[in-house]
Amino acid sequence: MRKAMRWSFAAALAMALAGCGQSPDDLAITACKTAVAERLTDKTWSVVDDEWKAGYKAGDPGLAEIVAPVYFDKGLPAETTQTVTCRVQFDPNNASAPPSVIGLVFQW
Repeated sequence: MRKAMRWSFAAALAMALAGCGQSPDDLAITACKTAVAERLTDKTWSVVDDEWKAGYKAGDPGLAEIVAPVYFDKGLPAETTQTVTCRVQFDPNNASAPPSVIGLVFQW
């Protein structure tokens, strides 16, 4: 549970700094990590940032999707991996604003 709280704090801090010139993929990744943290408060999980960057795809104008793995109990004998698909929508009037998560699906 502590790790999830740290992720939530880190994600909130990153969102606060989002207006500091982050790229659209960085903004989307931060928004998606925040959404994952909110859903997985009772689990020990982690992600690999490079995998999330590689899973980023810009879609229709103002939309993007990330398909990337989430690791549970990484490094332990019970380690498992699930794929998450996160869809975001950017504010067309404020390109530096954090995007809204409009879809979050775990492929269990």
